[in-house]
Amino acid sequence: MSEPGVDADIAQLLLVSLVVAHSGRITLLLGGVETWRAISGYTLIPATLPAGTVEPGVASAVTAVALGRRWLGVPVDVLPSEHLYGASAEHAIDRLPTSGEDAPLPLLRVERRAPVEQINDPSQRQTGMSGPLAGMSGPLAGMSGPLAGMSGPPAGMSGPPASSLPDAENGRGIPRMQRAIVRAYRAALSGEPQAGDGASGVLWLAPAALRLVMRGAALAELLALPTVAYQPARDVVLPDDAFVYAPAEYGERALLRIVAKYGPTALFQSRA
Repeated sequence: MSEPGVDADIAQLLLVSLVVAHSGRITLLLGGVETWRAISGYTLIPATLPAGTVEPGVASAVTAVALGRRWLGVPVDVLPSEHLYGASAEHAIDRLPTSGEDAPLPLLRVERRAPVEQINDPSQRQTGMSGPLAGMSGPLAGMSGPLAGMSGPPAGMSGPPASSLPDAENGRGIPRMQRAIVRAYRAALSGEPQAGDGASGVLWLAPAALRLVMRGAALAELLALPTVAYQPARDVVLPDDAFVYAPAEYGERALLRIVAKYGPTALFQSRA
């Protein structure tokens, strides 16, 4: 029996994200200029784990290595996790059985529903959003600041690239849904990262600061914290009113749940 609201005839979407956790901080990418949105005196800028789609026939770990070079500009080593975390039938976060997972073991596995791009409507089509913002969806309700009360994601950030998906219109004007599986892998960088094309910078945040980003926070306030660092992308100048938020589509919220339940060492594991 298929999951309610998910079209069984559409192949599931496989996504990979990178968790670069070092010295008590986690690495996030700031979305590129095309993802910014001006609202209520702020410029909203999404922040996500480096992520992307797994192509058919390609191993998730191989994709993770390619994403590291694509989004962070340096080779990465994909590291095995001591445990696999994710939602269980009983809890929002648990240690999960590792059967069915190829080596190296991911840190996190998240399953969710994702909207299939409505490619028959030109106004809905994406233009090159194949990176960490592909597949973004879900309400922003409950966030603070200019995001409060918003019922959906910023325009133009609602799905994977149209060119990679089948016909998404079900004939009744209702978006079709597909099952998405996100695997988040631990990764170590071989050098100083530099945000790739399509990103506007790299943020390093301690878990407490990541929690602020989940709610939404002014970038200036974040950078005033001693546990936050920022490296801008080349030729990108962030606006003074930049407001950073995490859509939480690639496991970002689950990372905080891991820390809350199992402690920081569950996230900040040794390199080996």
